[in-house]
Amino acid sequence: MSKIVQAGDVAKNIHLWTTESTRFSLFTATEKSPVLLAFFPCAFTKHENKVLNGLNEKYNKLFKDLNVRIIGISTDTHWTLNAYKIQKTIKFEMASDFNKDAAKTYGILMDKYSSYGYNGVAKEACFLIAFDKKEKKNFIEYMKVFDNMKDEFNPDKVANLIMNKWGKKAASKNVDD
Repeated sequence: MSKIVQAGDVAKNIHLWTTESTRFSLFTATEKSPVLLAFFPCAFTKHENKVLNGLNEKYNKLFKDLNVRIIGISTDTHWTLNAYKIQKTIKFEMASDFNKDAAKTYGILMDKYSSYGYNGVAKEACFLIAFDKKEKKNFIEYMKVFDNMKDEFNPDKVANLIMNKWGKKAASKNVDD
């Protein structure tokens, strides 16, 4: 496994296919707002997916109006993720890391997943990436990697960080205004 990136590190760009069949580029996205990458192992498993579920459960209350773009990521295909998104009523974008490039880049690709011996699945993790205009680079502002099932995810902490540093989305103006 590659070295896990840390908060404060310069972020590396990733490209993924979304559930809308569009190509997502991290660096293009961070030109507009910070991006919260929410990695999880697989769709349609018994695994709890703490990050994904935590963000989704608190989305309307905490994240909907914040100046952040949330992307749920797994090594499933974008078609599988679209079915999962619909079934679980996930309120934010999902993207496929089927080729495992993003998980490798961020150092969270597991060598072995589950008692079935599957390999090449992302650990559950959360990375907040933002563009620093002064440095002209993308940095990892926050990261949390779940190494065991007992680790807890606190979506309120992440939402507070985003609110304090980047605030809410700008209100869109009505054409009649």
